[in-house]
Amino acid sequence: MKKLILSGILACLLAPVFAFTWNGVIDNTSKLSSNDDLSALTLEQSNGVHLSINAPFNTTGTLKFVAEGSFKYKLTSNFDAKTSDLKMIANCDLFKFSGKWNIGKGIVALDLGRFMISDISGNVFAQKSDGLSLSYDALKFRVGAYAGYTGLQNRLDLTMLNNPQDDANFYALTAGYVPVMVNFTYKTLFETQTLGIQGEAFIPVANIEDKTKYAYGTLMLNGPIGVIGAYTLKGTVGLSDFKNLMIDGGLDFNFYIANKAIMVAGGEFVSFEKDSLHYFTPITTRTITTDPFFAGGILPKISFIYAQSNVLTSVTGKGVIQMGAETKFHGVDVTASLICNVFSDLQVGCDLGAFVAVDKDVKDAIKASKSNVYYATLKASLAF
Repeated sequence: MKKLILSGILACLLAPVFAFTWNGVIDNTSKLSSNDDLSALTLEQSNGVHLSINAPFNTTGTLKFVAEGSFKYKLTSNFDAKTSDLKMIANCDLFKFSGKWNIGKGIVALDLGRFMISDISGNVFAQKSDGLSLSYDALKFRVGAYAGYTGLQNRLDLTMLNNPQDDANFYALTAGYVPVMVNFTYKTLFETQTLGIQGEAFIPVANIEDKTKYAYGTLMLNGPIGVIGAYTLKGTVGLSDFKNLMIDGGLDFNFYIANKAIMVAGGEFVSFEKDSLHYFTPITTRTITTDPFFAGGILPKISFIYAQSNVLTSVTGKGVIQMGAETKFHGVDVTASLICNVFSDLQVGCDLGAFVAVDKDVKDAIKASKSNVYYATLKASLAF
């Protein structure tokens, strides 16, 4: 009997080892940015190595542990000011136990640990966080909830609200918020449409001088447009300290072209400072436009995405309409990207971007501050 029990224990302990897998990636990012006359030239250079493991606890892979760690450097050189900044960054990017179970007519999914989490709009909170995510996914609906803590992340490798700025290296704790998110998705509205509702709250608890609390509510609707494409409509209302109103909303139409390309036409509205309305402040920092003076307004856009074989390319143009005390057309924001899988383990790519000012006041301000940015980024990654 003792031998039988011991054999059973050893089988449970050693079973995951037989399915254990690991892999790694070495990457490079070189970004060169400048203003019109190259008087504010900046180079951002980074190289890193990422190692990941995957240890399933059963043969179907529905119970598993995954983790990823990285080490890299970031060098920022400002040629105009003749200054440079070198940071060494070590990070645990992923450390998660996940499981899926069939219960009733749906699937219960659980994620526990450190992993990427995003709200349904992708505009408020989209970053790594430590916490627990639980969801139930049925045929017609999905419900989910998340609770966590952001304060154990590495602020050197994360851009978010109220991150302390200093000369730290390797690992420094970020702003500590407790995020709580609940969501409900109805998948068969009018048979083919999907309706999503989400509520979020972010409570500051550590390493934050500004103790402002934030709450957001998001409504999203998407679905097909016949056989020619699809649409996505989303809107988010936010409150800082439960009184200052913020709004972010967008509408995109996706049209399929010859099964190889997609044209996207749409736009986004970002609230601005006027009366009881305030500029929309997300928890995770994002670049809405490279216009350095944009403080809320409308961003109409058109994009083309083309994919064939091992190549993916996209071009996006945005108009920047500033609103507030007065409405002005600031200029045009253009970005382009190319990704190519040269081999199964080698990927290269590049990004190009520019903001071209049209409004005279903006042109003068950009010229005085040298903050108009044109940039080019080269990327490469090698898996092993």
